[in-house]
Amino acid sequence: MEYMYKKIKSLLFHTLVPAVLGALMLPMTAFAQEDTISVSVPVEVQVSGSRIPSDVDYKLVIESVTPNAPLPAATEITIKDGGKSNFGPIVYTSPNDYQYRIRQNSEKKSYFTYDEREYTLTIRVTNAANGGLNAEIWAVDGENVTAKAENILFENRYYKS
Repeated sequence: MEYMYKKIKSLLFHTLVPAVLGALMLPMTAFAQEDTISVSVPVEVQVSGSRIPSDVDYKLVIESVTPNAPLPAATEITIKDGGKSNFGPIVYTSPNDYQYRIRQNSEKKSYFTYDEREYTLTIRVTNAANGGLNAEIWAVDGENVTAKAENILFENRYYKS
C-alpha cells in the first residue's frame, strides 16, 4: 500500500506541478479601460426689451433622440436673467452618431414671449488616428433644418407698456 501511495504522489508531483507552472507562465491578456471622450454643449438665452425684471429663471432641457445615448448628469439647466451655460460633460465610449433635442422649458410669466425653437443636436463620435475618440458637434433649429446653427440660442422678449 505504501508503495502505491508513493507512486501516486510521484506521478502527481511530476505531472501536476509542471502543468500548473506552465499555465502560470503563459502570456495573459490585460484589458485596459475603454477610450472615452467628454463633450460639453454650450447654450445661451438672450432677453430683449426695456425694463426687464431681474431674477427671472430660464430653463433649458436636453433629451436623447438616439436610443441609449448618454446624457449629462443634469438634463435641465437654469440660466438666471439670461446668459450662457453648458450641458455636460457627456461621456462617450464608442463611435456613433448621437442625436438630442434641446428646448426651452421656462415657466411662463406675464409680458414675456418665449422662444419656442427646438434644436436637434448631433454629436458624431469617431475613432481617432491615435486610438482615442474624436467628436464633432452641430445643431439645426426647427425653423431652418437645412443649415447648421451657429449656436444654440434662445431669444426671449419682454414687453410691458
